[in-house]
Amino acid sequence: MTEDLPIVEFAFPGPLRDRIVAAVEAGDKTATSSLLREYERAGEPLPSEGRREVMVDSEGRRRAVLETTGVEAVALRDVPLGHALAEGEGYESVDDWRAGHVRFWTSPEMRAELGGGFVVDDSTVVVLERFRVVPPSGDDRDDRDHRDDRDDRDDREAAEPPDALPDATA
Repeated sequence: MTEDLPIVEFAFPGPLRDRIVAAVEAGDKTATSSLLREYERAGEPLPSEGRREVMVDSEGRRRAVLETTGVEAVALRDVPLGHALAEGEGYESVDDWRAGHVRFWTSPEMRAELGGGFVVDDSTVVVLERFRVVPPSGDDRDDRDHRDDRDDRDDREAAEPPDALPDATA
């Protein structure tokens, strides 16, 4: 039952969240990015493969169950193009992705969440999460046969042994 699952909220309520929810529902968005600092400030563990959450829209309505299919933490300078494209928000390059995310991470709302004095730079640790929408029928079959080549690259990258998480205090 979705009532038992934790809630996942993309961005803040408003037009950006609604565009992101629509991109997830359309199948365009299969990845997201957060700062390690967000998890540290909230006292929450990093996402893990197999975790399920309920995505909500700006009105708090439950829209879809998402299942995490992969997680890695990298320095901002090391975010790969495949991840930027999988975010499904129209980014055509890592530079486009970075500009959009730095704009969000340095917004007044995020500054309030991240704490005073936090700086986003090349060494900032970014948590890259891949996910899939769990069909409403409850059919948990893996739908990898129906994904595009970009997602197949992500699967190969996820199969590589993960490096240790960078030291966030460095």
